[in-house]
Amino acid sequence: MFSSDRDAMRKIFFEAWRKHQEKLPLEQLEAQLIDIILFHPEYQVLLDNPEQYQTVDFDETNPFLHLSLHLAIREQIKTNRPAGVTAIYETLCQHLQDRA
Repeated sequence: MFSSDRDAMRKIFFEAWRKHQEKLPLEQLEAQLIDIILFHPEYQVLLDNPEQYQTVDFDETNPFLHLSLHLAIREQIKTNRPAGVTAIYETLCQHLQDRA
């Protein structure tokens, strides 16, 4: 999924969202993205408008970067890299009583 081609990366988000909206089967990565997107309803309007947001340079918060960071953190927790990050995550979840 990781690429230096901004447009190609954004297309992955737009395509996953489109497939979700149309209730089409999702690839594993797309399903992970949808889980994250559903957690961020503030970005869903953006994903409904690929023509408008495909090439936008965001001044402040970049929604695509934000969503991608969620995915990266999930991968770190899943693989426990760096070592110990999964235990830290579990401790925080218990303390905050939140698995988000």
